[in-house]
Amino acid sequence: MNTILEKIRTALPNFLVKQIQQQNYNEVLGLAQSNKKYYEYELGRDVTYDDVVNGILECPPMIPKEQKFFIGLYQENQLIAIMDFLLGYPNESTVWIGLFMLDNSLQQSGIGTKVITAFKQVVKDSGYLFIQLGCLVENKDGYSFWTKNNFVEVCRVVTKEQGRKDWNIIVMEAKL
Repeated sequence: MNTILEKIRTALPNFLVKQIQQQNYNEVLGLAQSNKKYYEYELGRDVTYDDVVNGILECPPMIPKEQKFFIGLYQENQLIAIMDFLLGYPNESTVWIGLFMLDNSLQQSGIGTKVITAFKQVVKDSGYLFIQLGCLVENKDGYSFWTKNNFVEVCRVVTKEQGRKDWNIIVMEAKL
């Protein structure tokens, strides 16, 4: 049986798709640093190596590590996009996208939509009914991207965590 990662690879044949490993962390940092505006919204400052590592390793409580994927998409040996997602979260019929980020120089090129369209089909073919994500209210470009890709607002929440700024989040969903 094909794993979700194998299915994504098949759906995106023009990309090298791989699970991000420790040796890729600096590449992820470089891609993240190309998206300064996003991290200003999320962190209120520039992204650091430790922020990247924490994002890659972070998993909600009670969720087995086997349900979390942090993948990189490469073209011509260059990391051009990252995606963090959880299978069966927040419920068994849903996949949660924790982060999808395209290198800033490639935004508005159609690559992001191509990736998300293929990902939605893979998730649907794998038996899931929904994809959900959280979009920071300040991230107007992100909100526009997700609505263009048929995600709709479900609710708004504020998350508070000691040591970081509060996040005003629009929870969005696509029915598959």
